[in-house]
Amino acid sequence: MSLREAAAVLYAHPTHLTGKRIDQARKLLLAGQRPTDVATTVGFHDQAHLNRHFIRHVGTTPARYTRTHPASSHLKAFPRAGRPRRT
Repeated sequence: MSLREAAAVLYAHPTHLTGKRIDQARKLLLAGQRPTDVATTVGFHDQAHLNRHFIRHVGTTPARYTRTHPASSHLKAFPRAGRPRRT
């Protein structure tokens, strides 16, 4: 089902439904999931599609949001192996 079809069935605007997907993406990112996995989980075609809408709604990229959000401080204590920690 396309976003427009879902919006018509729910009597909602597609932008509202996209915002709901972004809200879910934010929760998953803060739970430690990778942006690539989050994109497909919440129904975007790929990470680039998620990035475009995430920036429009949140004002930053999913990766930057995860790094700078206070609720993700527990993730900063355990950076992924092989990636330098940014300060």
